[in-house]
Amino acid sequence: MGAATAAVLTGVLLWFLVHDGPPGLQEHILGVGALCALVAAGVQGSSARALRQASAAAGPEGFKPSHRVATSQRFAAVLLAVTVTCMAAARYA
Repeated sequence: MGAATAAVLTGVLLWFLVHDGPPGLQEHILGVGALCALVAAGVQGSSARALRQASAAAGPEGFKPSHRVATSQRFAAVLLAVTVTCMAAARYA
């Protein structure tokens, strides 16, 4: 969740520094990155409750995340990678 928040805040800062006038290619690329970061935050947030409940129920013997939780975190990681790529691409667009 922290990585998605950092990505959104960094994207907002880049948007503020780059945007001057009508939206161009840079703004559209940053917009795609921002959308991916927000979706990643939603994915991580939706699995956070299930993750907390499962880790509390596991007790001292250890916690093994379910396939669903692991898959959702991997999906969020891919979305955050797209976000960072969009930020880098917007710089040179």
